[in-house]
Amino acid sequence: MSTRSVSAGALITFVITTTVALVFSVLSVTPAAAEGWTHDDPSGDGRAGPYGDIIRVRAAFNEHRLKIKVRVRGKHHQGYYTNVRVDTDKADRGPELIMIRNSDTARHRAFVHRATTWQSFPFGDRPLCRARARLKDSGKVLTWKVPRTCLRTDGELPRKLRLNVQTEEDAWYGDYAPGKKRWSSVIQMG
Repeated sequence: MSTRSVSAGALITFVITTTVALVFSVLSVTPAAAEGWTHDDPSGDGRAGPYGDIIRVRAAFNEHRLKIKVRVRGKHHQGYYTNVRVDTDKADRGPELIMIRNSDTARHRAFVHRATTWQSFPFGDRPLCRARARLKDSGKVLTWKVPRTCLRTDGELPRKLRLNVQTEEDAWYGDYAPGKKRWSSVIQMG
């Protein structure tokens, strides 16, 4: 076998191997990954007491659901609310929806209600739908899974939204991410 044919064979093998690896890596990228938002919240910035100081919020939104992870310093505890206000209409100044999770309610349940102002708390109102809100990591992480159909406003499913997350022990205490009456950046549906 000549040296020239071995070099040509090695070159052909290299080109084929490289091409196959490149094609495989391009095909393995997930095309439907949701657009997201991550917020690292300063410690001690809210009046959260010993519980509920938000340290990180991560949100992802796709054609099926909105997923939100809220990590707190301390832990979520009995009688403790976590609220997520949702803005689906940037032209309107306040939230269109409020999602409420109260640890006194049935396990892993949260409720989605219509909101009319920042202070909206729909006592007695019938929820639009239910969502899942599950505690993990010894109560330090609350994960919300909200079907996109729950986020319908004015008959339309949102393609983008903004969030405001609040933890509270009672009406006077709480921490907000990204801040009180402040919205996340726009989260596009991925």
